[in-house]
Amino acid sequence: MAIDYASRHDDERDKQADQAQRVERPDEAREAAADTRAARSTETREPAETRTRAEYYASERAADANHRAEQQRHPAEKTPQPATTEPGPADPASAAQAHDERPHPDEQPRGQDTHHRNDGPAAPGDRAGGETTDEDARRHPESSADDDAPPPRPGQERRSEPRYPPPSGSEDPRTTPDGGWEWKGLRLEPPASQTADKAVAARRDAEGRDAEGSYGDRGITPGMRRAESQLDHGSLAPDTEKYALKTPDRFKEKLARRLADRPDKSAEEVAAGIHDGIRYTFIFPDRCYTEDTAKLEDKLGEQGYQLIERLPKWGEEEYKGINTRWKDHESGQLFEIQYHTQGSWEAKQQTHDVYETLTQKLNDPDALPAEIKKLRTYQREVTAAVPVPEGALEIEPYKNKDR
Repeated sequence: MAIDYASRHDDERDKQADQAQRVERPDEAREAAADTRAARSTETREPAETRTRAEYYASERAADANHRAEQQRHPAEKTPQPATTEPGPADPASAAQAHDERPHPDEQPRGQDTHHRNDGPAAPGDRAGGETTDEDARRHPESSADDDAPPPRPGQERRSEPRYPPPSGSEDPRTTPDGGWEWKGLRLEPPASQTADKAVAARRDAEGRDAEGSYGDRGITPGMRRAESQLDHGSLAPDTEKYALKTPDRFKEKLARRLADRPDKSAEEVAAGIHDGIRYTFIFPDRCYTEDTAKLEDKLGEQGYQLIERLPKWGEEEYKGINTRWKDHESGQLFEIQYHTQGSWEAKQQTHDVYETLTQKLNDPDALPAEIKKLRTYQREVTAAVPVPEGALEIEPYKNKDR
């Protein structure tokens, strides 16, 4: 059965907005709903199976919104947030680790839907062959992000975001006359740049798209769509296919940074350990987040995908969600999946620009401590407003020691 995913997400957004209005302005919502139904009566309808699935997802998101509203009416019943503490002095070394794990602004267009952020927080580093260290597990997950913060939900005001000029060294990436690569003060020598090109090509093949950008049954992305279709709740982020692959320049940026930190490793070894060259985000309702993330892992396992690592981040102050790393059973390629709620995804999007600036300033010996504190305070404030789903703090980290 073919499913029109673009139409499904359009329906979801329409119906979710309608449900939100019913909570805020019931009279206006009823009038708007009547107008919408009248207008749609003249439109061409989707296939029955597609509309039924879209309506089901919309009802789940509406129920989730009502669940959060109920928690706000009864504060005593809310899931307790982890205690927050003032961060210690900025550590340039830890900032370099975090650089890989937050999104980059040009990976998604402005004004895009706010379901997905899959190319950002400093991706935890890996040893040769993709093996990760304990130190890596403490880093934020990787993701791709929108350059702009998403619009606030009904009744939610967006916080004033600190703004700074673009960091130095942010010129466009370029290929040098000798075949090397340069960007943001980073450089790959010609052999390392060629290694990156081969690694990107291998990930493109494993992801499943052909030369024209179309998909069949093979590949990781079709596998993610199959798993999505088996879920009772939740869905892949909009435009999943468009942003499933890290761009060549972002891949080279990450490779250059990791090679600088691991001068004893070859470009081939380091490139093999970059797990987010292929990446996905699933969005789940708050009320069933814990149960349904476990179901997703079961469905992926049934397809033969191997869970390598699970990094829960719901107890952190500046980022919330879960980052997981997987291995494709056919190609052997590593890939990443993030598990978010709508709230945690929007917070990640909203703090993206600040995170990029913070990363640069933590690596700048001339940066003022007051500026760094202001940026980190903003990130903590936005993240603190994200509801923690019931049971999320009890989700255990996992690491496959046999791979």
